[in-house]
Amino acid sequence: MKEYKQRHFPACSKIYQENSVYLHPGEYHFATEPTMIHTILGSCVSVVLVDQGHRFGAMCHAVLDSVPSPQEQKGKKCFKYMDCVLETMIQTFSRYGIPVQNLQAKVFGGAQMLLEQERTMVPAARPGVGEKNAQMALQILKSSGCKIVATDIGGYQGRKIYFLSHDGDVFLKRIQKSTG
Repeated sequence: MKEYKQRHFPACSKIYQENSVYLHPGEYHFATEPTMIHTILGSCVSVVLVDQGHRFGAMCHAVLDSVPSPQEQKGKKCFKYMDCVLETMIQTFSRYGIPVQNLQAKVFGGAQMLLEQERTMVPAARPGVGEKNAQMALQILKSSGCKIVATDIGGYQGRKIYFLSHDGDVFLKRIQKSTG
């Protein structure tokens, strides 16, 4: 995986400049055409799925690990939950005749977003929101047979993610948290 640095970010071709999608929390995008999909993460988790054969890609921005009630499993509301959005993403690839075993996955985010002084106040045995989100993503991907090729999860920093759907490249920039 490449760490994003402003001077190293490639000059994107015109097609990526024209096809750019920003993901807000609780959204996902499936791209059959070259698209730059980008977002900013804290405790949320993004999963990137790529099929190199068809050069299709998808990315989500999940807020929580699992759907709390059956009512929320319907429509776009469920995309904020990792279990629901990953199922939807995998089903979308399947509709194009792409089995989950052909997909490569990259997982990002899941940071512990507490301030330095708050870290000691949280019991270490209890996983935080970010950790739960990342664990759910990894569990679903592994159990579905999807190959996980890169991860950058946990820690105490946010991330900016830039995904080039057509070639599967992901560029990452760590975000320093300001304390004042």
